[in-house]
Amino acid sequence: MESSLGKTNQEIASDLGEQIKNARLQLNRTQADVALQANISRRAVQALEAGDGSSLETFIAVCRCIGKTDWIYAFAPTPTVNPMLVLQLKTRAEKMIRKRAVKRSAL
Repeated sequence: MESSLGKTNQEIASDLGEQIKNARLQLNRTQADVALQANISRRAVQALEAGDGSSLETFIAVCRCIGKTDWIYAFAPTPTVNPMLVLQLKTRAEKMIRKRAVKRSAL
């Protein structure tokens, strides 16, 4: 299935796996070392790095081991208040109040 990024899900998984592998190698850590610390199999680390399908739990465990927990939160950032949305809602509410006032004064 083609995504809005112009890549298939498999291509995105492969890209992500490559980034995980590069981060692990920068730390001079083996797949076996990461697997042991994450309490998962070496094959699970291999599959994740190859983009061959993996669980979210495996992704989280490996990210923790390689110091990339910021990647986890990048997928689901903490919601913040959108000032423009607040302004739009406030403006709509004020318009509705004015319309009601006009209708009441017309009666």
